Amino acid sequence: MPFSVGSEFAGLNVPVLALKMLGLEPVMTEKFLSEKDPMCQRMLLWHFPRTQIMYSRVENRNDAPYVDVYITCFPCQPFSDAGMRRGAGDPRGRLVDESLTYIRAKRPRVVLLENVSGLYFRFRELFDSVLDALETEGYTILNRDYPLFNTKGHGIPQNRRRVIVGAVKTEFYQASAFDVPDELGDCIKLDALVMDQPRGVPGGLPPTGDPYRKKVMRAFKLARMRGLDPATDLVVVDTGASDAFSKFVVGVLPCVTATRGKCRRYFLSTMGKNMTVRIMERCQAFPEKFFQPRKCGVSKSVYGGMIGNSVSVNVFMRLWPKILLAAGLCRRLPEDYWATAVATLKTRGMVQNS
Repeated sequence: MPFSVGSEFAGLNVPVLALKMLGLEPVMTEKFLSEKDPMCQRMLLWHFPRTQIMYSRVENRNDAPYVDVYITCFPCQPFSDAGMRRGAGDPRGRLVDESLTYIRAKRPRVVLLENVSGLYFRFRELFDSVLDALETEGYTILNRDYPLFNTKGHGIPQNRRRVIVGAVKTEFYQASAFDVPDELGDCIKLDALVMDQPRGVPGGLPPTGDPYRKKVMRAFKLARMRGLDPATDLVVVDTGASDAFSKFVVGVLPCVTATRGKCRRYFLSTMGKNMTVRIMERCQAFPEKFFQPRKCGVSKSVYGGMIGNSVSVNVFMRLWPKILLAAGLCRRLPEDYWATAVATLKTRGMVQNS
């Protein structure tokens, strides 16, 4: 069934990219985007040329048209553990009100909200008030009790937990059509995603004089005390954190934040190098070489920050079909791409328990 889509605080517009990857581009009209960051605007104009209207600020889009599917990824910094956690005390924390204003005025058939897990755990009152407002406007909340999705639970080895909530106008809601996608239990091995990337010496350290060398040495020492070999067990060291907070994990990428994305300060032991932009893209399940920052005049560092601010394609590819089915915008569920991919790779020994 044809439908239109609009996206606020779009960033790299990954929820719409997921719709495209599901093969829905022929029936989808991309009516508008809003994004205030000039570098993100360059990326959006290049990679989403079918978008009809681009707004530079959400406050300036009073003439935004109706869409069937409305996406709002309102700013996460006020709610993130990586920020000051001021919530509604931060002006950005109140921008969700602009989204509610659009919803009340245009009443889209489907609403999708996305933010960091801190909105749910630390600012539950605000989280509940937003969903209460949607219910007051005549929406059925699809997953109020199960709003948390972790990237690694859906096939990709990044520990990235996000709040994603779908809502459907009650008059269109297909009551038996929605269930929250179960976690897959397995994800692709991080080793499989990095094997073709530039490598140093497996288990090697940053060069002498590198300010982060001591953090890696300390992490490797602790890893060996746990019976791990950094040359063969993929130890990921957060060298971007202060000495007091620098940690390591094994076999999975920690959440890539905007700060870590800009400086690429996760050291991967079996590579003997820091993570690359390509690894970050793969750990967000971006399609290979879809985004072309150089052609948009965007530096690696800036693009890395965009990746860190983004959402994971795989989660949306598993969630969108169920939301659209519940809204009567599709007639049947397509094959679960990520469940099939993980099952296939499991036969080749390329997955691990998530």
